[in-house]
Amino acid sequence: MLSHEEHIKLLLKNYYEKAELILPDDLYVREIALQPVDSENYIRHLSFPSIHELRSFITKKIPRHLYYSSARYQEPANPSMDEKKWMGSDLIFDIDANDLLQCKESENIIQFKFCKNCGYISFNLDEKNCPNCNSMLNKFEHVDPYCIELSKDYVKKLMDIIERDFGFNNYEVVFSGHRGFHIIVNLPIEYKFMTAEERREIVSYIRIEENDIKAIISELTNYDKIKHYISLPPQLIDGGLRRRIAIEIAKRCNNKAIHNFVMGLTQTINYHEVREFYKDLLNIIYEIVKEISIPIDTKVTMDITHLIRVPNSINGKTGWIAHAIKNRDLENFHLEPSMLSPFNNIKMRIKMLIDIPNIKVIDKNFKYKKNEELIIDASYATYFIFKGLAKIIDIKN
Repeated sequence: MLSHEEHIKLLLKNYYEKAELILPDDLYVREIALQPVDSENYIRHLSFPSIHELRSFITKKIPRHLYYSSARYQEPANPSMDEKKWMGSDLIFDIDANDLLQCKESENIIQFKFCKNCGYISFNLDEKNCPNCNSMLNKFEHVDPYCIELSKDYVKKLMDIIERDFGFNNYEVVFSGHRGFHIIVNLPIEYKFMTAEERREIVSYIRIEENDIKAIISELTNYDKIKHYISLPPQLIDGGLRRRIAIEIAKRCNNKAIHNFVMGLTQTINYHEVREFYKDLLNIIYEIVKEISIPIDTKVTMDITHLIRVPNSINGKTGWIAHAIKNRDLENFHLEPSMLSPFNNIKMRIKMLIDIPNIKVIDKNFKYKKNEELIIDASYATYFIFKGLAKIIDIKN
């Protein structure tokens, strides 16, 4: 009978022998990095001339996590970052469901520390060692599927900005296989060499930091009662931030004249109509500006050497596929076993290492006790296994 570790290796090896990994056409100028399934350390500065050579390598050195660099290098295998000779980078965005304010302030995120050896659980995230056996504690974080569905709305808004405001159309949308989405933009040649600081400007435009909100609101609500001067509402045809704000105003506006002006159906509007609307706008403008803010990961977008999880590789935190979304069709992407798991026709007998609180995984609720054994579909079992909460006893095809 195979051990827990041998089962995992065999599952991943079988997957990577046939996996349709999505890799850039210029793979030969990208750094490849991976964490072997049997190691805590990463192997960096790898380079392969083709996917054939890469596949040959990863079916021997089986990865828990597999990445390629957003950067292109003349010498991608050079161990010195300064000597790789940078040749520009893709533009990367990362939206994680655990960063959404709606989820941070609710019970949709569960976090605790646990001991694999004795099953001790602590909700003190600063605790490092088990008080019972002195083993190092592991961190568990669970994000409810509701939050992942919610993050799709932010991805759609980001796609709108990428296409309408930036004019970029060559990009991929990928579910990370864990708790969020990656967007990989293959930039036109004139933008590939943007510096980290230039990419920081993109981050500021998308996130709209708190420091910028006051200035934006001041511009939109400029009103001089004596001079009879008032700012016109933004329109969809304005572009940029004004276009993004106009979209949200149109959703909330009950005044037909204002709505038609914002939508660009009319180009003139009565001063008194605007003045009445101004009173309503003061009550909702902060909410609107916060609504158009998108919580992308600042460091990821600024990093010109960022490592991208290979689309259609397996995420070693869940055992799920980093699913490349065909035609960027988010409407038809849902958290369901057939999309997430490469092991849909397999059942696993697993043993729980700790007490599992009531959590929802994909579309089912689970609650188990330490040492409890159960047989469940692999799409759910791998979540507990790769999170370190359970061990494989047997696999049934």
